[in-house]
Amino acid sequence: MRILVIEDDELLRGQLSRHLRREGFEVDAAEDGAVGMELFGRSAPDLVITDLVMPNREGLETIQGLKKLNAGVPIIAMSGGVRGSQDFLRVAKLMGAAAAFAKPFDISDLVAAVRELLGAADEA
Repeated sequence: MRILVIEDDELLRGQLSRHLRREGFEVDAAEDGAVGMELFGRSAPDLVITDLVMPNREGLETIQGLKKLNAGVPIIAMSGGVRGSQDFLRVAKLMGAAAAFAKPFDISDLVAAVRELLGAADEA
């Protein structure tokens, strides 16, 4: 299973990518929504994890674009550290994100959500 991680914080992007690879997933990583959209078109991931507050192409716009390309792709949104991040997460779910995490979060909870969403996608 291939996962696309879109996160502008280089440290967090690397941590998520390494952890997901250790869990047995193939991972592509992008530093913003614009690069993420390019990678999505090339690699056709099974699931996307995206930050919401990023330069170039922010997360809500990215979710909207991803859903236009593939309405069925599961998306996990994450946000934190900015005023209104809970509102961003709520809007992300309204726009089609299957799960939303406020930073900081326990990575094991994120991996559990990934496994659950990919299991549901396999059954569909």
